[in-house]
Amino acid sequence: MRPSSTSPAAAWRIALSVPLFLFAFIATYLQFVRTREGQRWENEVLAAGGRGTGWLRDRNSGLLEVMDDRPLLIGAVVGVILVALVGRRWWAGLAAVVGMGLTVAASQVLKLSLLERPRLQTGPLPSHNSFPSGHVSLAMALVLALLVVLPSRLRVLAAVPGALWVASVSTATMQAGWHRLSDTLGAGLLAATVCCLVVGLLLALGKARRAAYRPGPLGLALGWVAAVVAIGWFLVRYNDVDATATEIAMAAAQSASVLIVLAVTALLRSVELLAPVVVRGESPAPPVVEPPLPGPLPGPLPGQRRVVSPEELRYYRQQLVP
Repeated sequence: MRPSSTSPAAAWRIALSVPLFLFAFIATYLQFVRTREGQRWENEVLAAGGRGTGWLRDRNSGLLEVMDDRPLLIGAVVGVILVALVGRRWWAGLAAVVGMGLTVAASQVLKLSLLERPRLQTGPLPSHNSFPSGHVSLAMALVLALLVVLPSRLRVLAAVPGALWVASVSTATMQAGWHRLSDTLGAGLLAATVCCLVVGLLLALGKARRAAYRPGPLGLALGWVAAVVAIGWFLVRYNDVDATATEIAMAAAQSASVLIVLAVTALLRSVELLAPVVVRGESPAPPVVEPPLPGPLPGPLPGQRRVVSPEELRYYRQQLVP
């Protein structure tokens, strides 16, 4: 019986991604929330974003209404579970549900209890801590949960539209004046950290195997194009002399959301979250055990010569012993 498990490279890749995503999360918080310059820039963006009308700014319409619709969100979670059940990916379904729950719970605990936003800038803007965004955490957790339960060859095809949806949610929360850029970045990084942590635990428990089918040319091309477009979109907005700080910040949030989803997709590219396959076949024939050779040969009697080898002794026994 031979188990088919994941390669050591895939396990190390996912294991190392957890501290890297966590480091990026901490660095984002320290740079934008705990420094005077970071708060000043984000407050300017938040003030310029405003709370005007529009389908992205109105809480009772568009994406923000979707994110506040509990029955719809419950339906999305049930859909992820059904995908896992149809594909007979029991452990992947459990990991997806645990990952979503941990991400949402961690975002609320961090935002409301553990992290704080010191008031380093004066002004009429709200100074309470909003890092990380709960809406973006939930959106990112749903997309990553779907990637966990899908077969490896379909992940890229689902990752690109999912990443665009997360980018839209990030933009909506910023345009509504609910969250700053750092809130959306922290939410995406938090969800990625939890997702890789849960998948890493499955690898450690042996509940995953090497993907039999890698993404095809279409999926790879789609992923690379999405990554290049995301980076190019931010660079174009950043180098545009007519772009405002708000537009640059929103472009950064959109590009970062897409890149985080694609990064997790790339980390999972060679991992199939199914129990290792045990190949059952005929048992090999037992090895042939040669009889032990006799011990030291006795010395010759007077007038006899010594037997020079065990083969010669065996011949004499076969010929002379009745």
